[in-house]
Amino acid sequence: MDNIFIGWSGNQSLAKALGEEINRSRSYKAIVGGGTPTNMYIGAQVIDQIKESDYALLLMEKKEGEAISANLMFEFGYILAKMPVNRIFLVLINMESTELASDIQGTWVFKTKNFDRNERNEADFAHELYADFVEFEQNRMLVGQSNYFDYIDQWEKCFSDLKTDSRISTNDSEYIILGCLAAYYYNDYKELHDHLNAIKYDEAVSNIVYFAKAYISIFLNSGNMRYPLNDDQMMTCKDTFESILEREHTLSPKLDRILDILVHDAYGLASMLYLRNEDIDEDEREYFESLCETHCLEVFNLIGEYREQFSDDNKVLMNLFDAYICNDLAKFYQNRSEEDKHVQFLERSVKSRKELFKSVQLLYPQNRFLIEKIEQEYNIALADQCRYMKDAVLKKMTVKKIKKRLDEWVNNYNSMRSMLERIEVNLKATDE
Repeated sequence: MDNIFIGWSGNQSLAKALGEEINRSRSYKAIVGGGTPTNMYIGAQVIDQIKESDYALLLMEKKEGEAISANLMFEFGYILAKMPVNRIFLVLINMESTELASDIQGTWVFKTKNFDRNERNEADFAHELYADFVEFEQNRMLVGQSNYFDYIDQWEKCFSDLKTDSRISTNDSEYIILGCLAAYYYNDYKELHDHLNAIKYDEAVSNIVYFAKAYISIFLNSGNMRYPLNDDQMMTCKDTFESILEREHTLSPKLDRILDILVHDAYGLASMLYLRNEDIDEDEREYFESLCETHCLEVFNLIGEYREQFSDDNKVLMNLFDAYICNDLAKFYQNRSEEDKHVQFLERSVKSRKELFKSVQLLYPQNRFLIEKIEQEYNIALADQCRYMKDAVLKKMTVKKIKKRLDEWVNNYNSMRSMLERIEVNLKATDE
């Protein structure tokens, strides 16, 4: 059950009424800010209350002739540093957003309410506030995040938020699912895996946590796809992914479809890595080749369905999925010596990676680290495609372009290595 922190300024009785309303629902647990001090300083107690919470509802009411509570503004600042913005709800009571500091006008205001205590009692008003919150949350879960690639771009902040939670709840679903992709780019696989093993989680998100652990384990157990999976590792993946594909669908339609794409992609990848074992017999090889091909091709179907159903967003993420699965299928058919299919999916992988690279450059220009990672993946696929180019002039120009970029990366790496060596020398001198 998620906790909701209720902050207040000059209206503690209303905050308590709202807390009682929330607790009666048995869907959330309310933590009303303040209360009887258990610490020397009430501020330290409030900070601890915020740390225990998953949401924040802040009741901001300014008495005539007085300024907005400095304590509440302090709490608001701390909450912003701890919680995702979609879990923070600022309610203005008998005041307008224009009375706030310009930095928090508009975007942060959840509701503006008029409340005349001579005409309405606090219990009725608290019931209305909680109904507004529930309606908003239901609509948010139905619609889903507009652009899930943002989680990959902002992974450092997302992961930091995730690590501050005392347990994983349904509101962390997006973080966990997209975190599997982000951890690959930011080399956080092991840290994310350790965190998922250590933290408690609600039953409602158990399938998501099981998937994330299995997905990350593929990369950890295979040395980032350098080695084959063994029998036990493959069977663990198989049991986990098949169980998740039979789950009850409780996420938003968009997020649910994305999870399906990732499960089929991971199932196909695990099967492909298992096929690298030289000691499996022909029956096993045939079985896992069929399994690999079936799940990889199913990803294509799901990507197509997603684009038809939700044509307005997540194009960058779909290009990422398309590039992944085309790359996997190109390798699969190469291993089976089916050159025509290998070249076909390699060409599509290069095209998707190029579109992905351009999109990330355009939409996330500040994230140079991520842009370079995606550019390198594009050049890896493009270098592979050069072997099959029939136009000699185009092939020569493409190879020249790749080599030029490669030289730049090598020079940057050598420069960085030189700097690190100098730091190491200075540290050794200090020890002496």
